[in-house]
Amino acid sequence: MSYNGAGTFLINSAGQPVVAGTTISETVFNALTADLANGLSTAITKDGQTTATANLPMGGFKLTNLAAGTASTDSARLGQVQSGAATLIAITGTDTVVGTLTPTLTAYAAGQQFSFVAAATNTTSMTLNIDGLGAKAITRSGATALIAGDITVGKMITVIYDGTQFQTSDARVPISTGVSGLGTGVATALGVAVTGSGSVVLSASPTLTGTVTAATISATTVNATTGAFTSVSGAVTATGSTTSRTLANRFGDPANVKDFGAVGNGVTNDTAAIQAAINYMNTTYSGGIVFVPAGNYYVPGGLTLKGGVELVGEGRGSTTIQAQAVDVTVITFDATSNYAALRNLFISGYQNAAATTNAVSVANNVAVIMKDCNIWGGASAVYTEGIDGYMENCFVAGWAFACVSSRGANWYVRCKFDTAGVAVTHSVYQGAPIIALAIMENNFVGCDFSGSFTNSFTVVDGSNVSAVTLFATCVFGTTITLTTQRFSGFSSCSFGGDLNKAAGSCSVVGSYAITGRVFSTTAPGAQLAGNVNIA
Repeated sequence: MSYNGAGTFLINSAGQPVVAGTTISETVFNALTADLANGLSTAITKDGQTTATANLPMGGFKLTNLAAGTASTDSARLGQVQSGAATLIAITGTDTVVGTLTPTLTAYAAGQQFSFVAAATNTTSMTLNIDGLGAKAITRSGATALIAGDITVGKMITVIYDGTQFQTSDARVPISTGVSGLGTGVATALGVAVTGSGSVVLSASPTLTGTVTAATISATTVNATTGAFTSVSGAVTATGSTTSRTLANRFGDPANVKDFGAVGNGVTNDTAAIQAAINYMNTTYSGGIVFVPAGNYYVPGGLTLKGGVELVGEGRGSTTIQAQAVDVTVITFDATSNYAALRNLFISGYQNAAATTNAVSVANNVAVIMKDCNIWGGASAVYTEGIDGYMENCFVAGWAFACVSSRGANWYVRCKFDTAGVAVTHSVYQGAPIIALAIMENNFVGCDFSGSFTNSFTVVDGSNVSAVTLFATCVFGTTITLTTQRFSGFSSCSFGGDLNKAAGSCSVVGSYAITGRVFSTTAPGAQLAGNVNIA
């Protein structure tokens, strides 16, 4: 009889129990030993001689002290399940990935889940071949093939086999605005309310700050490799403000030359990029700021400022616009200029005594601004025919003829005109005006002409006799030559050389001559008052 089907072993009761002093029946004994043999044969031996022939219910108890499974038919320890070792693929390859599992996978089946550490960043679509079972595509969002950069080197990737391909959710995040339910989760994570249609692949670590509403982003507006946005529609409200503006307008306020392709490494030709930014602001707004971040911008083609466009850097020690090795005008203010400006820049022209062009040139009868700049190089650092403009707090150094060669009428405030260690004839040269005006008035306040020039200041007005030049609290290092002029007035100035006046009137008031003399010749129309060492 042996076991009763419920796990109880039954002894054959015939002739049982045996009574002392009686003969044991052969039949009874043989039946008993047969039952014992049958029962023992049904039991599982601890040394593995027998195998189970049915499922083994454990009654809520555990199998303990199991060895680690090594074959696909082995039991797995809980530690093996926790570590995922059996599903971690050792891989090689970038786009065509080959992997192995331990134990070896014998067949693909829908629902299988595996993971691997990306060996490289993908450059195109990807496939995965595990243990030689065949290459299957790795996709995202169902059957969508991966694109370059979706999988990045060193990233842990999880894939699930769906019966056709391996799907992953670990590629760069796609925002599909037409998919129900996706908007809430993504918008919460990124702080973006997404509407409209289309999709975009964000970079691996996008950073969005502020609140973005009603944003429509399409795949065509994002660089597939870098994830960089090229255009985004929507609106933002800046902190502390009350009116929302589109992202495109906000980011373009002011225009940045690097958004137009400028590099600023001192080698790349940035002429076209910076000119494009200038043209955009002039065409769109008739002016405005074009921001030039810190860098060295090489412009061998020269730039033309127009309208009211202001070219603004991060400081003369940080932002340089230059064509030092090319005999070209670096900045030209054209005839449309209307208070166009240079600010916080180092403008560096052709630094050669043979220069035939000027670092900066100003068109006839226009008003322009140059402020907080260094302007070096060229035959003259600045050539101007402008009217009613001003230069303030600038260091100007020409390389041959003059620091400033003028045929206009402007203001100069707290400017230094120097030689930068090269031989320059004139600090400022005032020539005959382009426009035949009765008065061509130039004003210099707090300026320094103390460089080692042949002439600290020169006026050669030709037959016009319209030049009126006024100086206040200025310093002169060498000779001043007034050949043809209408009037020159000096107030609280310091002279380091003679004042040669051949024509016109002249007034020197409250000034000091280091050499003890100013006028080298006695000329009519000279008025002196309250001076020291001046005769």
